[in-house]
Amino acid sequence: MPTGGGKSLTYQLPALISPGITLVISPLVSLIQDQIMHLLQQANIPAAYLSANMEWAEQQEIFRELTSSLCKYKLLYVTPEKVAKSDALLRQLESLHSRGSLARIVIDEAHCVSQWGHDFRPDYQGLGILKQKFPSTPVLALTATATASVKADVVQALGLVNCIIFRQSFNRPNLWYSVMPKTKKCLEDIDKFIKENHFDECGIIYCLSRMDCEKVAEKLQEYGHKASFYHGSMDPAQRAFVQKQWSKDEINIICATVAFGMGINKPDVRFVIHHSLPKSIEGYHQECGRAGRDGQRSSCVLYYNYSDYIRVKYMLSQGVVEQSPLTSGSRGAFSASSDRVFETNIENLLRMVSYCENEVDCRRLLQLVHFGEKFDPANCRKTCDNCSKMVSCIEKDVTDIARQLVELVLLTGQHYSTSHILEVYRGSMSQIVKKHRHDALSLHGAGKHLAKGEASRIIRHLVIDDILVEDIKKSDIYGSVSSVLKVNQTKVQRLRSGNQAIIMRFPAPTKASRTSKSDITPAKGSLLPEMACPQQSDTNGQAQNEIDLNLSAKLYAALRMLRTVLVKEAGEGVMAYHIFGNATLQQISKKIPRTKEELLEISGIGKAKVNKYGDRVIETIESTIKEHQKANKNNSSSGSSNENAEAMKRRRQSKTINSDNNDDDFAESTVQSKKRATKIKNAEKGVSDSIGISNYDDRCIDIDLDGYDSTNDESNQNLQKNPSGRVLPRWSKPGIKGNSPIGNLFEEYAFKK
Repeated sequence: MPTGGGKSLTYQLPALISPGITLVISPLVSLIQDQIMHLLQQANIPAAYLSANMEWAEQQEIFRELTSSLCKYKLLYVTPEKVAKSDALLRQLESLHSRGSLARIVIDEAHCVSQWGHDFRPDYQGLGILKQKFPSTPVLALTATATASVKADVVQALGLVNCIIFRQSFNRPNLWYSVMPKTKKCLEDIDKFIKENHFDECGIIYCLSRMDCEKVAEKLQEYGHKASFYHGSMDPAQRAFVQKQWSKDEINIICATVAFGMGINKPDVRFVIHHSLPKSIEGYHQECGRAGRDGQRSSCVLYYNYSDYIRVKYMLSQGVVEQSPLTSGSRGAFSASSDRVFETNIENLLRMVSYCENEVDCRRLLQLVHFGEKFDPANCRKTCDNCSKMVSCIEKDVTDIARQLVELVLLTGQHYSTSHILEVYRGSMSQIVKKHRHDALSLHGAGKHLAKGEASRIIRHLVIDDILVEDIKKSDIYGSVSSVLKVNQTKVQRLRSGNQAIIMRFPAPTKASRTSKSDITPAKGSLLPEMACPQQSDTNGQAQNEIDLNLSAKLYAALRMLRTVLVKEAGEGVMAYHIFGNATLQQISKKIPRTKEELLEISGIGKAKVNKYGDRVIETIESTIKEHQKANKNNSSSGSSNENAEAMKRRRQSKTINSDNNDDDFAESTVQSKKRATKIKNAEKGVSDSIGISNYDDRCIDIDLDGYDSTNDESNQNLQKNPSGRVLPRWSKPGIKGNSPIGNLFEEYAFKK
């Protein structure tokens, strides 16, 4: 299921309505603590957790409760290390099982089991013992990032026999994807993008290193943003403080390494920006998934420069890349300890480079095909940069150029960087070229006829195809990293012998292609027309007038201020989105309810919240309306005072709420809710068509919850892959474009102050 798709609900609801205890294995103590706080404080569900850092007396108290015939706990959370190292825990589980009280075992972030996954964690592989000890207890494995190989590995490692796999689409229709060139003005571009598209909204900026986090945060502060940084070198108390500030909306932007984000349940993250190249498509997809969990449209922008690939590859080889918290602490510098894991990481990194270099295919298609999912690019509806640009392209056979570049690498002795090879190929007469007498080579200047950037794109394509290899090394005592191009002798023979053709697409030299450059894309300025805010309208479909929009904007700002006060009054553990999500505040500011009954009609507000916060919300609405009318008294109607008096009368009569609506948004609605509702409505058509037997040694039944058939997809068949599985651009027939109408693409956008 996708990030934010409701994985927790699949075991929390059964745990609540059925007898027995549900054991949940979760990778992070911080994630467990957040879940426990949510269950106890927000949903009043009894739960407990055990970790190695707990006092023994505290653990003993939980163990005693577990042995009770009237155990109050419905869920017990533990880490995989606790399962692996605690005999006392295993004895307690055996006791629960013998009494028939071990209802189910849940393994969250199950992709950590697989060595092919991007977050491999050895302690997870030991969880197979649970199925051995308790063969009759149901096991539920959950993940938001599982490729076909990872799924098969998880099934085998956990010892799951005759299991059923439920798949939901990983597509997030409310997210905008784009890849932007990373220039020296990258931070200026980020500043402009945020101010023009997500001013005063919540976001995450992922950076490669701890130093990058601090520099980016400092620069954004200079630009006037409420930003801070978060990375693994910070004191734990300081990290917790920054995360709390961000969760309570005291700061808007957090600049972080991948150490941040796991378990974050903040629904109103409006943008995720990658300042540097992610290490895998799985990781990128998961990090982007932290945006827009409330179903509102959000932006995912990646700033890409090929030099970041060199940097990340070197850091991986040295084991100094800050890892996901799922892997940290379990295996230190894993790249140095396992050649297989290192090779997998480099392969994942190259797939990410391939994704960024692809300027033709739909970004959604490129991501979803990686997970084996069917997707028709027409359904993207121009919500990615490639589908929006509609750039006219031409195909070129660059096989001869590729051969020349390979020969040039060999002629120079495989001792020089990409930039040097390109200088020689373009005919440069620089001092360094003359010094090594490369101006005398037969291929010197052979590429001078090529358009700017074409030769470098071809070299990068050869690297992605593993024909050329970047040998990374530290170049000086200051830590600078350089690369040397080498030829992969096992892969180059087909190219040199004429058995392999290199076909690439380039922008056609027309005015259309020049006007479709990145200066009109959202990362450089405003969102494209397809992503621009739709016109606000009332229930009759008429456009709101300027005065109404102004009132709504004032009310939204006032409600956010009220929420900040309520969060401070609520004390420790309560976040802004626990009280009211931004989407809820936006609905209030648009519909402007004047009574508690009208407030109950707002999605995400139920009886408990109205009784707890309703009076103060109504007071805020009334005071904002009065201030607005006072400021616009020349335009106010004569009957407004009577209307206000009537509203006050209705409000006094609504102190006790008898409505059956109890839809408090303890957890914000997910992007799948409307889709699932449609699926349920059409359930009578039958689900047998979407059931297929997977080939995991006949272990599993693989059910697609969204009706996708990942094994037979015409749109996916158009994608070319190299032997390593990296997706190459789709060379579709000229003139065929996805021009389906956009329709109601997104729900109404947040009002700007």
